Amino acid sequence: MKNIVFLLLGLLMLVSCQTDLDIPFPEHQPKLTLNGYLVENGPLFLYVTRSFSALEDVGSVNDTSILIKDATAEVFRNGERLGELEFIPSGLDTFLFQGQFGVDTFFNFINNNVYVYPDTTVKPKAGDEFEFKVNHPTYGTATVKTTVVPKPEILGVELVTDSIVTTDFDGYQDSWSALKIRVQDPGDISNFYGLKGFIYTVEEYEDGLGGVIKDSFNYPILISTEIVRDGGGTIFGNSRPLADTDFNGQEAVLYGWVRLPGCCGYPTDILNRPQTEVLKIDAEALLIDEDFGVYQDKRQLQSESRTEGIEGAILPREPVSVVGNVEGGYGLVGSFNFRRITYDF
Repeated sequence: MKNIVFLLLGLLMLVSCQTDLDIPFPEHQPKLTLNGYLVENGPLFLYVTRSFSALEDVGSVNDTSILIKDATAEVFRNGERLGELEFIPSGLDTFLFQGQFGVDTFFNFINNNVYVYPDTTVKPKAGDEFEFKVNHPTYGTATVKTTVVPKPEILGVELVTDSIVTTDFDGYQDSWSALKIRVQDPGDISNFYGLKGFIYTVEEYEDGLGGVIKDSFNYPILISTEIVRDGGGTIFGNSRPLADTDFNGQEAVLYGWVRLPGCCGYPTDILNRPQTEVLKIDAEALLIDEDFGVYQDKRQLQSESRTEGIEGAILPREPVSVVGNVEGGYGLVGSFNFRRITYDF
């Protein structure tokens, strides 16, 4: 009985010592946020928003509540003022980005609501330094500089089919072919590499009447820079950008891992697949500036941090630290360049 009394007294003391603290949340002062990228012979454009606090109900980077439409945006090339950018509400990608596969993986706002330099004959060139200066009566002034990187120097391309065979825990098999791209890295800058591609095939099917149907296909193909296994045993590739840390200024080989048609599946299914002839692979080797490459690496890290299963469809992704190069505000403006490679089978 005595122990019970002491226990009750102890609980009472804990309750009586409880204190409610009112911790003020820091007030956020919105600033201009500038995002964009430059690619040789591409447009001069900026996506301009304002920063927002964690307590604001903002759905995405495209939320109109943070969009800035009335800023003054100037652009300078190699220290010389070119003029002002104009805000356009839609249609940028219809005439500026067609045919550049892989570009849309960098930012998801190129379709509309951007500031564009109206003289489309002015194109970024490798080695040009561009500065954007944006002013707004409420959110102040923000500036950002970036230099257009050169095209990657490609020395040779080789494809080694069925280089690696991987098996998931449930028996699903992948046969990975290695696209080996030999490059000469520029030694005067630190940068990253990325790989994108298209594949062209002819597939044969039985028509059910004793004949054969041939169909031609071309479609985007994921060229992975690494092969990983998740916690559930599933093996997949991702396109994390490759830093030149270990071969800056030297000759090196980039490995791109490709799953060709008919490569994958359960062993009993592979035998019943249509006969597929691969004609060629069109690839893009991308040279990405250091800031932009780190940003892409962070995005890849964030995409891998999503919770698996039904929770992953509901819960937001785990936040990651984001790099920026904007003075007086937030955001990142980087550059990349690319060279097309065709591998014929």
